[in-house]
Amino acid sequence: MDSALTPLYLITAGSAALVFCIWFYTRRLWRLNLPPGVHGLRCLSIIPPADGKVWLEMLEFNRQYGDLASASLFGDHIIVTGSAKVAEDLLEKRSDNYSDRPRSIMCGELSGWGKIMLLSNYNDWFRAH
Repeated sequence: MDSALTPLYLITAGSAALVFCIWFYTRRLWRLNLPPGVHGLRCLSIIPPADGKVWLEMLEFNRQYGDLASASLFGDHIIVTGSAKVAEDLLEKRSDNYSDRPRSIMCGELSGWGKIMLLSNYNDWFRAH
């Protein structure tokens, strides 16, 4: 038997380390775009209490992190708005940025069913109905 560290093992270990570094770096960069808040296992600290008063827990969460906060656990992200002004700004004034469907070419445009509520895009006509 030659050596425990053959070139194949070194290439495999180096490739795995490179993939892990790229994954870790891009994950950190992506997470920087979220508002301040709790990430990882610390997110378990905001589990709703047994008495059912979730709003008190969210009020404390927003006092600690601000009117717009986020929580991430196991890849799921939640954004919590703590004031009506922030919620109106995001959900009413900027709703065109966040409230649309993927474009359905075959069902919506080619078949002519684009005006059906189920297939229409988010626009003034959709809001009126």
